[in-house]
Amino acid sequence: MAIAPDFSEWFIRQVTNFADDYGCEPERAFPAWALKFIHDTEADFAYNQTDTLSQGDAGLDGWYYDKEGAVFHLIQAKFLKDPIESTIQPGSIDSLIKVTQYLMNPDAISAGPHKDKLLDASIKLKEAIANGASVSLDVYLAGKITDQSKNIFESAVEAMGDEYSATIYDTQKFNDLKLSDDPISNLANEKVIFKLSRASSFYESSEENIPGVEKSAVATLDGRSVGDAVAKWNARLFHGNVRYYLRRTNRINKEMLNTLSTDEGKKSFWLFNNGLTVVADSFEFSNGNLEAINPQIVNGAQTSSVLQESRAKVAEGEVAVQCRVIAISDNAEGINALNRISSYTNSQSPVKISDLQSNSKRQKTLQSAFGMLPMPVFYERRRGEWKSLSSAVKAQFANRLVTKEQVGQHYLAYLGRPAESVAKKEEIFGDLEEVAFNTEISAQVYMLAHELFEQADYLLKKSSSEELIALVPGLAHKVIAAQDDSPTQLEAIRRARGLICVHAVALAKEALHWRYGAIGKARADSLRAHLHDMNHPIYKFVWKVCFRTLRNWFVSLNDKSALKPSLQKPETLAILKASLADVLSDMDKKSLPNLE
Repeated sequence: MAIAPDFSEWFIRQVTNFADDYGCEPERAFPAWALKFIHDTEADFAYNQTDTLSQGDAGLDGWYYDKEGAVFHLIQAKFLKDPIESTIQPGSIDSLIKVTQYLMNPDAISAGPHKDKLLDASIKLKEAIANGASVSLDVYLAGKITDQSKNIFESAVEAMGDEYSATIYDTQKFNDLKLSDDPISNLANEKVIFKLSRASSFYESSEENIPGVEKSAVATLDGRSVGDAVAKWNARLFHGNVRYYLRRTNRINKEMLNTLSTDEGKKSFWLFNNGLTVVADSFEFSNGNLEAINPQIVNGAQTSSVLQESRAKVAEGEVAVQCRVIAISDNAEGINALNRISSYTNSQSPVKISDLQSNSKRQKTLQSAFGMLPMPVFYERRRGEWKSLSSAVKAQFANRLVTKEQVGQHYLAYLGRPAESVAKKEEIFGDLEEVAFNTEISAQVYMLAHELFEQADYLLKKSSSEELIALVPGLAHKVIAAQDDSPTQLEAIRRARGLICVHAVALAKEALHWRYGAIGKARADSLRAHLHDMNHPIYKFVWKVCFRTLRNWFVSLNDKSALKPSLQKPETLAILKASLADVLSDMDKKSLPNLE
């Protein structure tokens, strides 16, 4: 697949924007951005887990332990001068193999400034392996690699043992993954036919009484038929699971591929494999087939993709696969049932709860409310919905766009629950849904919360440093005054940027409430208008007191390295609010303009 014409500009812009956000060079930002992009981690976590600019780390640029997938990822990153055309030199990624061997033998780690870093990774790696995890040596490459270099590296990793595998993410693969984020339609109204292993190898159950489930069955499918279906329908057969489908690692599938390479393995596949869980609009068994309308594989992406890859080795009738198939009703109860089925049958929950709530009455109501604002905003309740709009429709919104995930998180922070807005972001579509998406709250208030977050985020960017320091000069001071290489206080808090932003939103709401009282539709509208002007006294007041409060708290923090863990504690906001009260006590309310 060729690299898309617009990908180069998008790719470089993503990395440079990440660099701007964290005040670093693109070479340092690249592995952090890539870790976030590939594994859907938080940006702050990705930044803290990676580092390409250190000497003495033997080539280890980061690591990530996927506990649910039981894969420990060791990372090396290369950001070439031309990420599209430059080719990596042969052998330049071999150090990742050597550092892996060091990590397995911590006594071999030599003394130096990064010994603690390597020892920590070594301990975590050995613990993961002891718990049954495999090891993936991942190369993040902003550039190209020859097939010969790639094959040599992969062969060397394979020789390390069955628990090791290699995955190279070059510019081409990043391009392919980007395409997976574009809107992908499901199989609505399409009939997909799976051949049964035997004509009678199914059992329809009539004992379920869960609301939203029309009927269910257990069947044994022909493995070749499953592989053929995946080859024909590709990502549409996974829909909400598409990112996982395209991001699967070689190691995860290695044992299944090996099993399917022998006659004995093929015969025992039904026993050794957990099989598939498929939900559909409807299904029936006919003429030795399972015929399903709009089937979606919510559990078994690994199994089905391996069967597709193994079609050359698997003939019809050689491999049998377990399958549970469930027909879901087309209503809120059906969505709720699908949510529960996905959660309980797959520890990785590849179908996101947020996707399942896209068509709920609550989300449709909010989308309508945002569209009726005086300056209408497009509320994206379905993933990829904005991209599917015509240019004319987008023009009606003047490119004003928010996603339901942003709205829910930022409003939860605005309500005084910033730590939860980050730590429990999936729960805003579950237990916290009624709080995060209250249809009785005006869209103006939701937009105020969102724009407060956007403004705090803007001020924390490296390119906005002068503006923020002009409001709070103390942020330019060194964390440790006596050390020339000590970061400034602004650089230090920027490393927990996401958590700082949501706490800033909570503090901004408190400051505005102190001056203007309860904020409803009309006041939110007026405040939004004034806050859009960076020279307006209200804008300067809000961000001066908020970041002064955050700075005072940071300075008083005994362990500066515990910044992020401290912000993850719900009780931290109470400390910040008390500090804000002290800051506000020195101010005169009458000095601030009225809203009228």
